[in-house]
Amino acid sequence: MSNIARDLVAATALDDNGAKVTVGGFWADRKAVLVMIRYFDSASCRKLVAAMRDATAELETRGARLAVIGAGQPDAMREFREAVGYRGPLVVDPSLDAFRIAGMVPGAVTRPAAPAEAGGFFGRMKAAMNADVGKLLKMDVKEALTTDLVKLGQQQGAAAAAASTAAGATTTTHDSGVFVLGPGATTAFEWRAKAAGELPKLTELLAALPKK
Repeated sequence: MSNIARDLVAATALDDNGAKVTVGGFWADRKAVLVMIRYFDSASCRKLVAAMRDATAELETRGARLAVIGAGQPDAMREFREAVGYRGPLVVDPSLDAFRIAGMVPGAVTRPAAPAEAGGFFGRMKAAMNADVGKLLKMDVKEALTTDLVKLGQQQGAAAAAASTAAGATTTTHDSGVFVLGPGATTAFEWRAKAAGELPKLTELLAALPKK
């Protein structure tokens, strides 16, 4: 099962000056509300950050720091800050690695071919090529000749699919997300936008940040 705080701890991003930082530092010693946005120039992404900016004081009283990670290049950050009026921690992830790990964009792990692709000659060849070569090498000649390579490849594809699900892989792209992380490997809240302009319920987010 995925744990965003744990899985993201070593992910890297770039700060306003283009220097590499480890995003896990935001929640290493205290709670953090991590806002992830796909587009710096998106009205809905800016709306989300503005809403979280307005809640900064309340978050601080609950022992949490607000941090934002965007997708793109560092040169877009200055204009974004000015437009939104956000002065807090802000980093950018050009590679989208952090977004994949957090289940914001597809590709967190390698995904097997869809079942529909398994039909026909070329589909059968692809399935056969997915077979575990190491396992075949351990077979004797008779066993190797009688092994259904297509079935073996499909079985391994199913196992890979299960591993993808367990790792939190997604097939959906989310424009924004909010996570309550830390201290350490603790994930207390996860929210991913299902539609443009959608915002998380502040009451639910604050419930993950009880006052001391």
